[in-house]
Amino acid sequence: MTRVTSQRLRFQQPSLPAAAAIERYLAAARDERWFSNCGPCWRLLRDRLSEATGCESVPVANATLGLIVAIAALRPRGPREARQALVPSFAFAASAQSAVWNGLEPVFVDIDPDHWHVAPDALERALAQRRGDVAIVIALSSFGTPPPPDVRRFWEDSCSAAGVPLLVDSAAGFGARAADGRPIGSQGDAEVVSFHAVKPLAAGEGGAVFTRDPDLAAEILSLTGFAFDERRSATRPNGINAKMPEHTAAIALASLDEYPDALAARRAAAAQILDELPEGFRPQLEHERGTWQFVPVSASSAEARADVLSAAGEAVELRTYYDPLHRMPAFAECERTDGLAVTTELSERMLSLPMAADFEPDEIAAIGMMLRAAVDRT
Repeated sequence: MTRVTSQRLRFQQPSLPAAAAIERYLAAARDERWFSNCGPCWRLLRDRLSEATGCESVPVANATLGLIVAIAALRPRGPREARQALVPSFAFAASAQSAVWNGLEPVFVDIDPDHWHVAPDALERALAQRRGDVAIVIALSSFGTPPPPDVRRFWEDSCSAAGVPLLVDSAAGFGARAADGRPIGSQGDAEVVSFHAVKPLAAGEGGAVFTRDPDLAAEILSLTGFAFDERRSATRPNGINAKMPEHTAAIALASLDEYPDALAARRAAAAQILDELPEGFRPQLEHERGTWQFVPVSASSAEARADVLSAAGEAVELRTYYDPLHRMPAFAECERTDGLAVTTELSERMLSLPMAADFEPDEIAAIGMMLRAAVDRT
């Protein structure tokens, strides 16, 4: 039965596993009467995430808290007096807000016009010009797509040479692998993913922090539990409650079981939608390696984007991610390493098309009709 003739085609259509699939895991928590504080579901999820990525993992209550505790754990590894966090303006607000929660000042860097991740030359200039002032670099796997391997290596080498830790915010990226086979979860000194309801791997809320450093993982885990020691005495003043409860872990485990098929379905639907793109519209470089929370594309011009938004009308719900952070009131006074020319220009052309793991043929057809209608208006 169609979902587009009687109502607007939603931008995202979240779904969770069936109750029986979730209960298959939650039963272990019921049996042990252990519903938080690293119970049986949490431990199993941790193990499966680590197996999938080859890294240490710490499941957390949500990805924003994951970013906050990761920064708290990494900050002592950078310059002692540094108070700045380099972060792209082409990002979701949490990337910068997590730095503010750690007492840092976001400083915005520009992105590459093709792959839409932090531009290596912009990062190199910022680290050189602000030597000793940068406490951490927060890069993104924009839209859940891993950066090209040479870009990732440049980030890691530049940060290492500058003595600045690198945190990668890959919120939508779990399950993706770069062209050289490196999985999301293995980038930088630490990496964070989200299991929010609208993410490809959905648990309603939740997320995970990954690292290849067992000592760092232990420190992050401690911070998520108030930084208590075995005597329940706080060892750090910035400990916090970021623990993932058992019911969230159970949902995530059930979603993991279904994820290979869901990810394949998203990729197949995205390929069909990209085939409908008008001339001059293009996806992100190496988009085929992404996870497709939605379908981000750049229009040929701001006017072309406006034509699509107008053609969508009330029939198809669209977004324009990312709206640059430097244009938001909360961050308008933050420093910038340059004019953010690419961020500003690209953001005026960005268009985010709908996606769901269970898209029906007529829903994909509705998106194609909308795009063709936009072309007919020109």
